Amino acid sequence: MTDTHITPEQEKALIEGKDILASKQDALLQLGQIQAFNFIGKLVTVTELKVVQQIKESKSYKGLTYHDDQGKLVTVTTWEECCKHILKTDRQNLDRRLVNLQQFGEEFFEAAQNMKLGYNDLRVLRQLPEDDQALVIESEAVETGDKDAVKQLIDDLKAKHKKE
Repeated sequence: MTDTHITPEQEKALIEGKDILASKQDALLQLGQIQAFNFIGKLVTVTELKVVQQIKESKSYKGLTYHDDQGKLVTVTTWEECCKHILKTDRQNLDRRLVNLQQFGEEFFEAAQNMKLGYNDLRVLRQLPEDDQALVIESEAVETGDKDAVKQLIDDLKAKHKKE
């Protein structure tokens, strides 16, 4: 019978390995949540986007793996790869949604989604001065969910600034 003895260096390496595995496991669970939400076919919600933002900022997607078209195991190294192969979505579209959520806040973001305001409408709104953005965000049209009135307000403010 042999006496197995683990050196302090080996013990430290084992603990570090377990920590890395635990962090990857958390990322996989979060990514699994996002995939489940997408599977249900809902629009991306504020809660989902917050999880996506956390994963993006922490870069916890790095080191995850997927099988490419040839069945080869590939390691994710970029946000683009994570979006395409893990989340199965377009990076640019997802990044636009994150920008909109960050710039406009949760309440307006959800209202805009419910009204089905398009990307171009939100892009134009982002380009307006903050005071004008606030006029739109706090408008009665947003409260009542009147998409046409919101779009008209955005267009009117855009035209006003174009003249100036």
